[in-house]
Amino acid sequence: MDNYQIKWGYMPIPTANSPEEELPFLEELIKKQDNIPWFRYTKPTNPAIGPGFTNEVSDNNNPIESMKLGIKNLKRVLDLIPNAVGQNDIVLMEELHYDSIKFWYNQMCHVLSMIGGYSVQYKKGDQEGPVYIPIPELKQLEAVEFLLENAFEPPDWLSNPEYSSRFQISSANDRLLYFQLKLVEEFMDSHRMKRLYFMDKNYSMVNLQTQVLMSLQNALFWGLSTKNVKIERRRQILQIKFLMELESILFKNRGGTHDDINNLVGNTEFIYTSKTLRSFKEIFEKLKKYIEKALPSTPNMTAKKHWINCLEYY
Repeated sequence: MDNYQIKWGYMPIPTANSPEEELPFLEELIKKQDNIPWFRYTKPTNPAIGPGFTNEVSDNNNPIESMKLGIKNLKRVLDLIPNAVGQNDIVLMEELHYDSIKFWYNQMCHVLSMIGGYSVQYKKGDQEGPVYIPIPELKQLEAVEFLLENAFEPPDWLSNPEYSSRFQISSANDRLLYFQLKLVEEFMDSHRMKRLYFMDKNYSMVNLQTQVLMSLQNALFWGLSTKNVKIERRRQILQIKFLMELESILFKNRGGTHDDINNLVGNTEFIYTSKTLRSFKEIFEKLKKYIEKALPSTPNMTAKKHWINCLEYY
């Protein structure tokens, strides 16, 4: 890729006597992007609109398989940290642990970018084909399933490695939980919801937005249909975060403005479309009914108190 960019910017073309005469050579360089994705230029976007716009190296077109290998390597790294650092340098041990968790989060964001995401190839005006191509619906749903199984159900070796007792003294510095909560936020981000809604309408991905939201709710609140369920602390906090996001979106008008025209068009950063708000409201109200139904038949006092706490967000 570096060689390609250098050729584009600095390659001498001895036979060309003017910028116009350079064009045929540059056209041949541009065509290489049709078959070699990592030669493509991407503009920075915040948030990322697809895997090609994340901080991870886009050297393949399958972030899910890449992350599966990344998780295996991450486990090896965490197992190596104590012996690599030694028992004396606890500060370095903590720093490496945090860097590993942050790497996990960045990799998860790489997969998350597939949901409501596009593959992008910028083109000259006379090049055929679309610039923005939605990631296929089945691939997006596969990304949802992968995240729900791996981002919110972390294994013990990641959430509580043995050596963490050397520097962790309370739940207040649970760095993994911090990044999990960020992932819940980013799942429900207004930009992502707008892209999913656009795909619903324009690319026949019917109810994709609803499927994504319902999958997230069902994964976080799976214990509602189980009697005598024990909900560990991490999941309780993730459930509370989900409810806090819904409450904020529906009732606090997060980031709202008084520009009615732009609000209705959806051309404001934190405003959700009316259809998205209806979907959120439906999920919010149904969830309340599920919690109220589960509450009387929950003998576990910890779970019962947690459900009561959840209802305080209504």
